[in-house]
Amino acid sequence: MPTPVAEPRPRVLWASLAVTIALEVVLGRLNEPLRNSIAPLGMVSLELARTGGTSAAILASWNEVAQATARTSLLVDYLFLAAYPASLWLGCRTVVARVQAHWPRVATVAARLGWGAVAAGGLDAIENGALLVQLSGGASAGAAGVAFWCASVKFALVVLALPVALTALVPWRVRG
Repeated sequence: MPTPVAEPRPRVLWASLAVTIALEVVLGRLNEPLRNSIAPLGMVSLELARTGGTSAAILASWNEVAQATARTSLLVDYLFLAAYPASLWLGCRTVVARVQAHWPRVATVAARLGWGAVAAGGLDAIENGALLVQLSGGASAGAAGVAFWCASVKFALVVLALPVALTALVPWRVRG
């Protein structure tokens, strides 16, 4: 029988979530000047550009100030990529602790999703490196491809883990 998982302290989960939300707000504000007709999603448009040509068009649509803002955004994102995986992992781990005795398969899925969120943070770091390469040295098909695939898998992992992690914010227990 697997070792039971202890539920993380609620205040740790809430503190992690508060840091994640605060950094998301900062990133949202930094992203605003990056939005235009070529990059309607700002930084996310560059993350998902996929080709050197698309990256070049986005970078050309940003003036010097916007490119400096994009670099700042990526540096702040290095803090964010530590915060959001921690929040998601803690949320998923809370679910594991609550369901493991009665629904072991659900606990296994929640645990894997939590570790997927940690992997998303690693992919985000690689993606940021590829984006910084392009911001400092110009568009690159290789860097654009790396950023695209890392971002795509990262977003998928986050979308899968988020609903499970959010259920940890509601005080519930499996009775039985």
